[in-house]
Amino acid sequence: MNINELPLLSTIGTTDLIPIWSNTLGGTAAVSFNTLITSLVQEIYAKQDFNSQYITATSGGSVSITDKQQNIFAILLGSGTLSTFTLTLPPASNTLDGQTVMVFTVPGVTTFTLGLNGALGANIPTSLSNNATFTMRYDAGLNTWYRVN
Repeated sequence: MNINELPLLSTIGTTDLIPIWSNTLGGTAAVSFNTLITSLVQEIYAKQDFNSQYITATSGGSVSITDKQQNIFAILLGSGTLSTFTLTLPPASNTLDGQTVMVFTVPGVTTFTLGLNGALGANIPTSLSNNATFTMRYDAGLNTWYRVN
């Protein structure tokens, strides 16, 4: 039977079955709508995990965020207040749409530079107080990092 010959449903119930190809079984199988949604949600949330990168920040120093096409939680370690520091984001050519970099800094930074590495930027911090946080999110369509908090 052709799929176009099947009756159309206006709503899907959680126990309704959907045909899939199963590599495990080597053929077609049925999965409930509820199971499919649960699996998709778990996969989506798994992609939102953050990997920590610990950075020893020194005055006049410069460090690049790890370039692994993943969300990063960068922790700048140090003490007191640094006169200058540069943190460079992953290259735009290797950054995923929606990729996020969250930064927490122990030391303050009087003159802070965020290297955009081939992208544009919006609302970029230029100085940081002790124990400050900010988050940048990349939009591939506009090739821009946006500060989202």
